[in-house]
Amino acid sequence: MSVNWIMRRSRLSKLVNQPGGVTVGKALAEAARHTEEFRVEAMAVVAAALDELDGVVAAPQAGEGRQAWLERIYFLATRISDTAGPFGYEDLCAAALSLCELADRQQRASALDLPPLKVHAAALRLLMSGDQPPAARKAVLAGLSQVVDRMPKPAA
Repeated sequence: MSVNWIMRRSRLSKLVNQPGGVTVGKALAEAARHTEEFRVEAMAVVAAALDELDGVVAAPQAGEGRQAWLERIYFLATRISDTAGPFGYEDLCAAALSLCELADRQQRASALDLPPLKVHAAALRLLMSGDQPPAARKAVLAGLSQVVDRMPKPAA
């Protein structure tokens, strides 16, 4: 008894090899070119969210308004992460998610510790500029992680 192997080519490999077929690299480059206009729009949304975040952090609420105030911070940080993420701003997204965690911990603990929130807002602004070398960006994220770790994690 013998076994005959029949190699089947995938539809994708056939399309790539036909005239007009596109390699993955070319397709990604073309997609980046087509999404560039959206990048500009997305960064405008991020900049507006950062401006609003600066204003919110500058006017902390006490008592009954504190929970809604922290929810607004969480919402703005999420907006920054969601908008910047598809365009390769990993560090900015990580810092925004760190701010989400910090706001959530403070909200669940019914606590208000303003300096860590201000540090996160300033770090987001710094990371948005993109002028820092990778090592500096990594150091900023490590520092933000330490700031969050200092806030006790409430029991679930």
